Amino acid sequence: MNTVLEPGMLVRHPGCPEWGLGQVQSNIGGRITVNFEHQGKVVIDGSRVDLLAEWGGQGQANRLHPPSARAHSDRVGGSERCRTAVQTPDSA
Repeated sequence: MNTVLEPGMLVRHPGCPEWGLGQVQSNIGGRITVNFEHQGKVVIDGSRVDLLAEWGGQGQANRLHPPSARAHSDRVGGSERCRTAVQTPDSA
């Protein structure tokens, strides 16, 4: 349900907590552009990773999908999760 993400929403990448808080810039055709605090602008393949939405002012991230619906890239090692979620100009 990354489809509910809209520009301006705050998210976190579940496999890359070191990226910090990110703000959605766009969400077009499953390609979600997010500007993260410590990583900069990243294009995420929404079919491979479920971003965590921030809401409620508690600073806690909430999954947009139940755990059973999480993508494969959310279950592999940390750095691999980051790498498989990002679309580079060559893979876009």
